[in-house]
Amino acid sequence: MVPLPTTETQAKVVVKRKMTDLFVFEAEVQLVNGVVNTAITNMNGEAEFKPIKQGLYQFKVLAPGYKPYQLVQLRLLKGKINRLEVELEPEE
Repeated sequence: MVPLPTTETQAKVVVKRKMTDLFVFEAEVQLVNGVVNTAITNMNGEAEFKPIKQGLYQFKVLAPGYKPYQLVQLRLLKGKINRLEVELEPEE
């Protein structure tokens, strides 16, 4: 495995339906830190950002039929894979 440059990192996000083990396919995942970084979840609910700069981000997940998910401050640490698991709540 090739080490990442000291200011870069990776983020892996898994999106599931709340209270189940069902993955959410084609959810839009955003990491915002001056620049909007966007990825779409695959059939396994996974989205990856690599490489991405370390630091503080606003984190959003949007998917049709689900309430939006947001974290105002998410810190991505350098030199590692930052893993996040999100559970989306269905819209009423």
